[in-house]
This record gives sequence, structure tokens and C-alpha cells, in this order.
Amino acid sequence: MNESTNTKKILSSLIEAAPLAVFDLDPEGRVKSIWNDAAKEMFGWKREEVIGNRLPLVPENKTEEFEELLNRVLAGDSFSGVEVKRERKDGSKIDVSISTAPLKDDEGRVKRIMSFVEEITLKKQLERSLKDSERKFREIFNHANDAIYLHELTDEGLPGRFVEVNEVASETLGYSKEEFLSMSPKELDAEEESEKVPEVMEKLSSEGQTTFEMTHRAKDGTKVPVEISSRILELEGEKLALSIARDISDRRRAERQLKESRGRLEAAMEAGNLAWWRIELPSGEATFSDLKAEMLGYSPERFEHYTDFTNLIHPEDKERAMEAMRFHLEGKEKRYEVEYRIRKKNGFYKWFRDVGSLTSFEDDYKEVTGVVIDIDRRKKAELRLEDQRTKLKELHDAVDRFQQCEKEKNLCNVAVQVTERVLDFDLCTFYCVEDDNLVPVAATEGMEADKLTPQKLDEGLAGESFQTKRSILGDDLREEERASTHRTDLRAYMSIPIGEVGVFQAASRQVGSFNKTDLELGEILAGHLHEEIKRIRLEEELRQQAIRDPLTNLYNRRYFNETLKKEAHQVKRYSKPLAFLMIDVNKFKEINDRYSHQTGDKILKEVAKLLKQNVRSADTVVRYGGDEFLIMMPETNGGVTNILDRLNEELDRWNQQSELLDFSLTLAMGVSHWSPRQNRDVEEALNEADRRMYEDKGK
Repeated sequence: MNESTNTKKILSSLIEAAPLAVFDLDPEGRVKSIWNDAAKEMFGWKREEVIGNRLPLVPENKTEEFEELLNRVLAGDSFSGVEVKRERKDGSKIDVSISTAPLKDDEGRVKRIMSFVEEITLKKQLERSLKDSERKFREIFNHANDAIYLHELTDEGLPGRFVEVNEVASETLGYSKEEFLSMSPKELDAEEESEKVPEVMEKLSSEGQTTFEMTHRAKDGTKVPVEISSRILELEGEKLALSIARDISDRRRAERQLKESRGRLEAAMEAGNLAWWRIELPSGEATFSDLKAEMLGYSPERFEHYTDFTNLIHPEDKERAMEAMRFHLEGKEKRYEVEYRIRKKNGFYKWFRDVGSLTSFEDDYKEVTGVVIDIDRRKKAELRLEDQRTKLKELHDAVDRFQQCEKEKNLCNVAVQVTERVLDFDLCTFYCVEDDNLVPVAATEGMEADKLTPQKLDEGLAGESFQTKRSILGDDLREEERASTHRTDLRAYMSIPIGEVGVFQAASRQVGSFNKTDLELGEILAGHLHEEIKRIRLEEELRQQAIRDPLTNLYNRRYFNETLKKEAHQVKRYSKPLAFLMIDVNKFKEINDRYSHQTGDKILKEVAKLLKQNVRSADTVVRYGGDEFLIMMPETNGGVTNILDRLNEELDRWNQQSELLDFSLTLAMGVSHWSPRQNRDVEEALNEADRRMYEDKGK
């Protein structure tokens, strides 16, 4: 229950429990909404009989008097203790004392009149009885519900000796009537409140009557709080003070309990980061608990109108918050409920949950009350969790993209793109191990990886994280001695090993912008990247095994057959010639028989090396089968003769330097050319090179 609702209930309870008749009137003199039990008991009408109707307790002969009093209040006047005659439901007349409190709207017009009525019939009867007869006075005096005292006044206007007390006084304080008559009020007053007496007596003397609270001390020492109504009477030519003292112990106890309850409520709300608020419409006047202002770092005086608060709501949340209030006021939603960010005094935003509802509405007036809850920690934790989920999903999606990559460089470029979405950085680089260096293979957009400087395996942050296989996280590169970068604008950094294949590094221009969560996400990324690099390398190794000869590492015949189709298509499309050079090792069987197959394998490796070193990068060298080799040379016509001469020269040089054989190694070679203009297919040109090779072998 919020503070406003609680207070409203407490006030309602106090009104119902009040000993005075309490009701409210509208400007036309009709009972508006309040008619407490005391009013019912005093006048006899039930609440449902008077609400909305003209006040029934005014006698016909008092109508003009009532209209005059009503007009005074509507004119802005208020009065207290006006004594008039009124009528009960049964037609009996009673004396009452009326006090009013006009409630005004923002334009100063009286919209409601609160009336507090005390029946003073007893007092009137007492006054009349004092004049009429001692007997009647004593009868009323002793049958009163409250303690009644009659005492003298000293020449100084102070309380003098008791002249008379009723039986309730003796019952309340424990003194006998005889003891009272030998005492004065001064002996009843608690010492701590005796200083009130001169002021009270001065008011009594000047106004003739007064009401005040005092604490009496009973005969047994018990302290009894009382509310005293005193007035000056003249009896047989002597001025006396008549005081009616009502025991308010129960009321004081209720007030203490109320205060304690409110204190506990305030403490509970503070502990729960709760604060109440109330807004009156259409004026927009707002009342906020001090705690609400303190939550934001402002003084309570900062908030007087609801716009003082709504103007601080985050621009992205304001329309949603205003819409939630509008839907509730229009009856579309049972209550107003919304979460939003609001700007604190230090400029930062804080998350709150706001819940409220209409608690009062009539005609054009509406009152909305609610409670605001500090959810900053919970909301930010939710947002962080949601951000992590989003990033993890992006990492999961990245794995699918990784698995579609067939080249390491392409894989690392994709990893850079993924990292840009997952982490907030200004620079990102992926390094792969080549020989004794960490070579950049992919970097942030706008940076060319091949122009970045490679790093030694044992140098810098990258070298250390690679060697130790441990990630490194830091807030400021300027404080890092191991940093090898020449960039002076970079601050926060991460260096994460990618298994045995390399290192991933990221840096930001903001100090401390990377946290442990970022590092964990980076390590997850590096783990997936490591697995995919291993996959690509394995696939490449298997592919090479499928297309290369394991002895010479030249392309095999299977690869040549697949490549020949592509080359033939290119020749037909662009009308460029294609040459074939078929090669066979002379006396290879003799080499195997005389020197062993191991020597034969060495000869084949040497021939493969010789061929590979003396052709163009565009040429394809193939181990065609056994000791036969084939060179396919695109866009070549007359240049084949130069290749043949160069091969023979290199072979002569090899024979002079090699000690594998005791005779000179020779090669049989046959050349053919093919182009789309020839009236034959490419296979015939290939057979021609083979035939010419065998012709050369037979010479």
C-alpha cells in the first residue's frame, strides 16, 4: 500500500472515530461525501439519507442564518466555534458549535466546505442550570462523561482553589472530592507542562474560553493526558473557571502507533527503494516523497509539477511512459505501469518502474497516486544479459559462416566482421604463425593486413599470449611495457591465443572499455576460429594429397585431367595456344636395377625439382606416370624451344655436380601445340607430344 492510500485510510478512520460530527458540503449546501458516525449519532440521519441532499439538520426558522453562514464561507471566510441551534431527525433541537474549513481550487474558488460540529447542549444546559438552580447543575455536573472542574481565579488570573469537581474527576485521577477541594489545578499539572499555564490563562481571560491539552498527574503518580475546554463563568457575582477534561490516553496511544507505523513504512520503502507520488489533474500539481527526489540526487523542492519529473525521462522512453498514463486515464488499462530511464542530477540515467492508478475523480478533477521503484541494478543486469545473449547468438551464427570458408584468409576476414558486431573496439588484427613470426592475415576495415608489421613469436603482447597460451586483458596500453604498437591513441587491449595457429588482438581508444565478459566472448571466438583453421588446413592437406604425387610433390595425372578441361575451355574462349612437353627419364629401368629403387626415387625427385625450377608459374608440371613427366604451358607457341634449351643446360650442370650416377642422366622430350584453329581435339595434341617423346627416346 502506498503512502497516499495509507494516509487516506488513516484520515478516513480518524474522521469516523472523531467525537465531533464531521461532514462536507458543496457550494449549494448539499452534503458531498462525508458523514461520519458521530454525525449519524448526533443528528439521527444515516449517511445514505444525506449524501447529495440539502443539509437536513437546519430548522426552518434558521434557514436565513444558514444561508448567511454559507455565503460567508463561499466568500472565503471561515469560522470556528459558532454556536447555533440545529434539529435532529426526530425533530428535537440541539445546541451545537460549528467550525468550518473551506477547500479551494487552483482559481481560489471554494469547491468543498468541511464542517466540524460539536454538540454543546450539555454546556448550554450547564450554563442555564447554574443560573436556574444548584440542584439541576449538580445533576448534570455529575452525570457528564468527562471530568469537570470548577475552580477560582486568583487576582493574577491564575487557577485558584477547586470549588467543585464531578465524580468522573475522582474516578480518573483517584482523589476524593474532599481532597480535590483542598487542591488547585496547579497540583494536578505535570511539572514538565506547568509552563503552559500562564499562556492558557491569559487566553482564557481575554477570550472567555479556550481549549488546550495538558498532562495531569493522578494520585498514584500515573500521568493522564487530557484535552481541556475551559470557560469563565460568573456565579453569584464571582468569576470562576469551568473546565471539562477529556481523557485522551487512547487518542495519544493511537497517534503514537500511527507515527510508529508511518516510520516503519518510510523505513520499509527506503529499504525497498520505493517512493510515493501524487498528481492532481488537470492542474498537474504534483506531490513527491522526499525519497524520490533523493534517489535522483535532487532536492525535494525540485518537483512541484508533474512536468518537473517527466522532462527528465529519457527521450527514448518518454512517449511510452506518457502513453501508459494516457491509456490508464482513458480506461484502456486497469492501472498505469511502465519502466523508464530518468536523468539524475549528475547527468547519468537510472532505471525506474512506475506503478499507479486513479484514487479520486469527480467532474473534471482527477487524482493519480502511485509508487516508483528503483530497478536500476536489475534492469541493467537484464540488459547486460540480453546483450550477452545477442552476442552469443551472433557467435553461434558466426560458426555457420566460419564453416563455409575454404581459405584461412577469408576465414580471418569473416572473424574480423563478426568481432566488430560482438565487441566495441577501434582496432582488431588476426595473426597466424609463419616460420618464426606472427604474420597479420586480417585486420579492421580500413587497415591492410599485408602492410602491418609481423611480430616475433617471443616478442610483445602477441608473442607472450601465443607462447603462454593465455589471454591478456588490460585497461591502458600506455602502462604496458610489453606493448609493441606505435599507435599512441590506443588504450584498452586484449590479446588472445588461437591455439597453436596464431593470436587475435583487439584495442580501443577508451581506457578500460574491455571487461571480463568481452574477454570471454573473444576467447569463445578464438576457440571456434582455431577449430575452423584446423579444418581448413586439414581439408587443404587432403586436397593436396588427392592432386599431388606423394614422391615428387608434383601434380598427379588426376589433377592434370581436371585441369586440362579448364585449359581447353580457356583456349577455345580466348583463342590462345597451348603447348605440351612430354618428358621421360632415359635408362630409368637400368638405374633401378643397378642402383636400387631408392636411387631411382631420388632421380625422379631431382628431375621433378629441375622441371619445377625452370618453367613459368603459369605452367603445370605433372608426374604423368612412372618415369614420365608432362608440362602443360598455356599461351605458349615459339617459346617452348627456349624451355627445352634451358632444361638441357640445367641437366648438364646437374650431371657435373651429382654423384648419384656414374653416367650422365638424359631426358627424352616431345613437344606439341594445340589451338582452336587446328582441325583436331586436345587429346590428339597430347598424343602427338607423347609420340615425339618416344621418337626422341629412340635416337
